Amino acid sequence: MTRFPAFIHISDGKLHDVNALDMLLPEAGAFHVMDRACPDFKRLHQLHPCGGFFVPRAKSNAKLRRLHSRPADRSTGLVCDQVARPDGVNSATDFPAKLRRIRHRDSERGKTLIFLANNFTLPAMSVADIHRSRRQVELLSGPRNGSRSSRPSAPKTSIASCSNATPSLSWSRPPA
Repeated sequence: MTRFPAFIHISDGKLHDVNALDMLLPEAGAFHVMDRACPDFKRLHQLHPCGGFFVPRAKSNAKLRRLHSRPADRSTGLVCDQVARPDGVNSATDFPAKLRRIRHRDSERGKTLIFLANNFTLPAMSVADIHRSRRQVELLSGPRNGSRSSRPSAPKTSIASCSNATPSLSWSRPPA
């Protein structure tokens, strides 16, 4: 089923992606989907206690300590589904709760993507699919200026929120 945002914000490109999290009103059951420029554990923790969910891509330098692994169906492209805690100098205090670290091999793009999530009830493949839906916002803008690719690209920052009945999706992507 396709879900449509009830609210969307697109910045002029001067707003840093991580600051877009400050615009969100935490809402129980809402999903906020971000690219890897956004994981700011202190800001993400503001969504967590009120029942809001998030699915950012993990930064390559994110320090997480694996607590245990959950079963992962590798035939779907899942590499692993782990329960972890932030283990960085500040991140461990900024986000004291457990996280899921999900690695998924995206055969379409030929990349292995790593997602963080605070939802432990959805199957790992559903979490990866939620993040994949973030790419739909790319249809909002045409091809990149000066880009050789005809692939549409997302605006620098966009935020979308849905009603209580449907998850909210917040898209954010680093500049090209």
